[in-house]
Amino acid sequence: MEDDFLSNDDWEVLSKAADRAKRGLRAYLSAEQSAKFGRRGYMAPSPRDPGQHVITGAGKIAVVNWTRSKRQ
Repeated sequence: MEDDFLSNDDWEVLSKAADRAKRGLRAYLSAEQSAKFGRRGYMAPSPRDPGQHVITGAGKIAVVNWTRSKRQ
């Protein structure tokens, strides 16, 4: 299994997706990004609309930790 490393751009996109999810909005991601986040367990297909992706609990925690690490 190949581990996908996330670049700063990927983290920014995931952070924006988490912010949009807090407001009840959809995340706008490329197919590559949604696949990468899905493999890492940060996003999953929406139960209501499989064409859309929702951020998982692990994704929310990862964004919080990434944000915290940027402050230091």
